[in-house]
Order: sequence, then structure tokens, then C-alpha cells
Amino acid sequence: MFAMHRTAVTLTIYLISVSVEKANAKESISCSPTLEGSELIVNATWVNTVDMSIKHNEVIVLICMAKQNCTSIYKFPFKLANPVDIMDSISSVTLKVETATREGSQPTGGKWSLHYFGKGEMVTTNCLVVAMSDIQCESSTTTSGLGIHCFASEVFPQPLCDISVNAEGVTQFITQDQIIYTHHNTSSEPVYYNSSCSYVIPSQDVPATAITVDVCQLKKMKKSII
Repeated sequence: MFAMHRTAVTLTIYLISVSVEKANAKESISCSPTLEGSELIVNATWVNTVDMSIKHNEVIVLICMAKQNCTSIYKFPFKLANPVDIMDSISSVTLKVETATREGSQPTGGKWSLHYFGKGEMVTTNCLVVAMSDIQCESSTTTSGLGIHCFASEVFPQPLCDISVNAEGVTQFITQDQIIYTHHNTSSEPVYYNSSCSYVIPSQDVPATAITVDVCQLKKMKKSII
């Protein structure tokens, strides 16, 4: 059996947003993952010599005529900063949605896209609205080694845990296939997850000195876009 002088658990949140843009394009639309109830910010850039619209889940919420200010044409809860010319023919605009939500008649997450009149969709992005809660972690000594178990209730999306073990100044990163997950979705709409991740540090890898275990919750993996 081994002795434990100190075990510490540190929790960090990582989220990666994915947008789809054309190579070398002057058009862009983007947003960052946003907590439920927080302000959602959408930024767009386009060639201002043509008429442009911004859609949310295929519904037009904003129209910007060539070389003119933008106009909201749908009752969507956002604040609008008038277009700013950043180059002779390029403008940008910022939409600020006061409360990010995944529920109700006007959920703010999902697809946002920029369109040119007569040309259709130019660029898109997926605005992820996330839910988080307090994370509980515990460790226990077993015959196999030191067990690490972390769990969180009502989170979205399904979390991934990054676990690294630091012992005597040497850091070991645990691969995902070594971590055991459970995800139970709630019956509510929108869906949330009650999730947990577990890992057992083998006895032979646990020294009789201080150990630090770092667990990272809610890491959205970057998608490959073909």
C-alpha cells in the first residue's frame, strides 16, 4: 500500500468554437461559446458594396444595404452597433444578444449565417450556448491504485475530462481511451447531461510523495470540416 501526503484537484474549462469560412474570403461571421444567461456576441464582416443579410437558423434578423446602416427586420432580442467601415469596401457589425438561451420560442444558439442578395449563403458559424454547474471530484484508495472520480449535474454539451497526474515533478497525461465516462441525459427540454469521468492510477505509478491531479471539464473537441 502507498502513502498519500496531499491530493489536489484543479478544474479548468476549455471550449473551442468552430466556424465555416471560405479561404481568402472577405466575409466572416463568428461567435464564442457562451454560458446560458450571459450575453451572446456575433461579429460579421462583409463587402459593403452589395446588399447583405444575416440569418439566425434560416430566419433573416438583419439587413444591411450597400454603403448604408443596418436594419433589424425581425423581433429578435439583440442590440445592434451600426456598421463600421474598416476598409474602403469592407464593413463590420456586432450583434449583442442580452441573454443566451437554448430554450423558448427564440433560442439564440445554433446557426448564424451571412448572405449576399442574389448570391445566397457566404459564410456560417454555429453559436454554442453551454450550461455548466459545480463539479465535484473525489479520490479513493483501492486495491488497484488511486481512483479519481469527477461528476457534474445538468451540463451541456457532454463534457470531456483531461486528466494529468503530476508526481515528483513529472507530468503524465492520461489518454481519452483510459478514462471511463457516463452521460445520462435529462428528460427536460432542452436536454442537459448528468456526467462523470473516472480513472484509476495504478498502484505502481503512485509514489509515496505528493500528487496533483488536474481535471479539465467541458472541452469541446475541434471538428474536422471537409
